[in-house]
Amino acid sequence: MKTEISAGERSVRVDHLRCSGTAYCRDALPQLFTVEDKRAWLRADYDLASADMEVVEEAAASCPWFAITVDDT
Repeated sequence: MKTEISAGERSVRVDHLRCSGTAYCRDALPQLFTVEDKRAWLRADYDLASADMEVVEEAAASCPWFAITVDDT
């Protein structure tokens, strides 16, 4: 489990200082997010390079604490 994954110019990060473990991200995209110890984590085996970034961004936007950052430059 990780707090950041990247592939090329794409990256996803979880800020554990903001994360409250509500699991909305996991509910939206369980292939990418998991929740343990009341914090969201990123699955290391998720293929971000071929991911639909719109789906990733929607899952990130489900976080009520804005703890997830998605960059796709």
